[in-house]
Amino acid sequence: MAQPQSKYLAQLDKIKGTLKRAKEETRAITHRGVQTALTAGTAYAAGAARHSWGEGPDKAIKIPGTDIEADLAGGVLLSLLGVSGFADDYSDQLVAIGSGMLAANLAIKAFVGGFDLDPSKEKFFWEGDDTTKA
Repeated sequence: MAQPQSKYLAQLDKIKGTLKRAKEETRAITHRGVQTALTAGTAYAAGAARHSWGEGPDKAIKIPGTDIEADLAGGVLLSLLGVSGFADDYSDQLVAIGSGMLAANLAIKAFVGGFDLDPSKEKFFWEGDDTTKA
């Protein structure tokens, strides 16, 4: 006859295993949520900064003394630092923030640049005022 104590120990080990797996899954889900929040929050902040302080038709913020857009340069730099593993434990966060900066830059380019896929349009936004066929 099995010891009642060993039966309870087996159940306890099973519960511990279940809790460990649940903790790992929760950690993975939380990690994905944080990455998404960092990317979306950075994209919003970069877009708001362009709207508030940017110049020109695409509201670009340039690095002083250059024609390089700050959000584009920052996004590339942070993404490269994150992918290279330079920041060790924080590399994933650098990639998420860099991705947000790049997303904001590309969204502005698409919006202002006139990426219109409507086949009834004859010209793109930058090619002239009359963009519809006669």
